[in-house]
Amino acid sequence: MSHTCTDDTGFGVDHALTITHVDKSAITPITGTFVSGIHVYRYTNWYADYHRSIVLSHLSLSPPSDASLATTVRARSNPSKPYISVPNFLYELKDLPGMIRDIGYLKLAAQRLLSKEHLRRLAIDKSARGFANQQLSIQMGWQPLISDLAKLIDFQARVDRKVVELDNLFNKNEGLHRTVGRNPDAYRKPGSRQRASLWSNSATTTSGTITIDSAIGQLIQAVAFTHTSAESWGSIRWNATSLPKTHYSNKELTRRARNIVLGLNLTPKQIWDAIPWTWLVGWFTNIDEYLGAHTNVIPVSCSNVCIMRRTRTTVSYSRVGAGITTFRGGTGTTLFESKSRSVSSGSLSASIPFLSERQLSILGALAIQRIR
Repeated sequence: MSHTCTDDTGFGVDHALTITHVDKSAITPITGTFVSGIHVYRYTNWYADYHRSIVLSHLSLSPPSDASLATTVRARSNPSKPYISVPNFLYELKDLPGMIRDIGYLKLAAQRLLSKEHLRRLAIDKSARGFANQQLSIQMGWQPLISDLAKLIDFQARVDRKVVELDNLFNKNEGLHRTVGRNPDAYRKPGSRQRASLWSNSATTTSGTITIDSAIGQLIQAVAFTHTSAESWGSIRWNATSLPKTHYSNKELTRRARNIVLGLNLTPKQIWDAIPWTWLVGWFTNIDEYLGAHTNVIPVSCSNVCIMRRTRTTVSYSRVGAGITTFRGGTGTTLFESKSRSVSSGSLSASIPFLSERQLSILGALAIQRIR
């Protein structure tokens, strides 16, 4: 077992940190007797050469850059961030009649498919296009609409919470410290609210047969199962850049909080969301987070973002080969864990990510719509 830590001493500005842990204590030693001619090999509590000399490493997970994660942290923690944008909600209501009409079209398409006289290619093509329209209507229309309506029901609790934040920022001048994405399922209490993770991923691989020791008169072989999991979260501090001459009254705090929660202050992010097809650009860039990070309807500034990463790799060994009956042990699990902290201010970035099932279904529906 070994541990390393690279850190700065004393107090000061945010700085980088690296911690690593290596634990091989769970590997069982090799015990047994092997007879070869006139020679007898007997070993007790022998740790294989492979386990003693191997340098553990993580599987590749292709994590996002620190700058991209920092932008996301700024956007999610921004005190100016609206809970629901009422202007965008009202703007999108113009699509409601068409969404209702699509439900009727879907019903007619289903009836045609069930009718024998309409089982021609043209009818099937039109029905497929109708189902694609309905898929887009659900994903891009009904689900956001229902989500916004649910948020409107809960907006008063959000206003009360925002009042406390504004009081800490401008009346008490205490600032806000926020941690984003640090709520993994393994540590959540029953009934606690699920928070959106900043980034997490995992990978598993199985090696072929490896020789863990050959110096004791017989090959000792095993198969290694490697699993790597990683998570990232970030922390940030927000402070007021302009304090009022006199403390805001509770009425004034409530008014400002309501405007922020309901998105009544027009921002570039709201204009961007209202432009058609910008959601597709957001799949490949972090422009949504960038605009959200720089929304500033109240006078506040933020510190640099501390990005924390935790990566954990376990390698489990299972014995194979002829040596199983001769020697016991050589199995168990090794652990390699690394923790790091980096400091970043965030930036605009672009990438080609793996698309989710929802994103692929939307692209498929768009493709069906445009088949001639």
